[in-house]
Amino acid sequence: MSFFRKLFGRKKKEIKEPPQSTEVDAMEKLRSTEQLLRDKSEALKINIETEQSTVKENVIKNKQVALNALNRKKRYEQQLSRNDSMLLSVIKQQLALENANTNNIALDLMSSSSYAVKMANQNVNIDDIHNMIDDIATSNDLTQDITEAICNPTRLETDEDVEELQQELENLELEKLDGQAMNPVQATNYPIPVMPITKKNITRQKNSIMT
Repeated sequence: MSFFRKLFGRKKKEIKEPPQSTEVDAMEKLRSTEQLLRDKSEALKINIETEQSTVKENVIKNKQVALNALNRKKRYEQQLSRNDSMLLSVIKQQLALENANTNNIALDLMSSSSYAVKMANQNVNIDDIHNMIDDIATSNDLTQDITEAICNPTRLETDEDVEELQQELENLELEKLDGQAMNPVQATNYPIPVMPITKKNITRQKNSIMT
């Protein structure tokens, strides 16, 4: 018998795998469980208050009833404590799942952004960027020169006119100096004094003419 078992092998037991569930399903189950535990906590609190009232009412007139109510109250309190612990565990599990979802979303976003940046920079050449920057600078300089030329369209003509006027002024000065050299009296350009008409002046003029 053992020979045939070794030869053909024994039938393997089927291993039950945990049911596959999405994160959304897990979150919904956790939330429904949380709500169920909260409802149970509220019911237990109501039962505890009811038993506490029964204890107070019968603590003197019927001690057995009061003792039974106190016993039930203690059991409800124990259940409430265990229920609150389970509720806390469920809440922690919810927070962990939410944090995991947030981390996954952040990682997916970072991965997508990194891939997008990589693809965007795939065909970019740093030399082409430097050349483009140089071309922009050259274009800006040319634009500035054109702007200055438009704002001062007669700058070169003005310089030429000034030089021509200075040359003409020098020529006029030379002509004037030549004229003064030919006629010294006129060059002085002093005004001739006019003598007043008196007897003494008339006599002097006659004497000067006779001499």
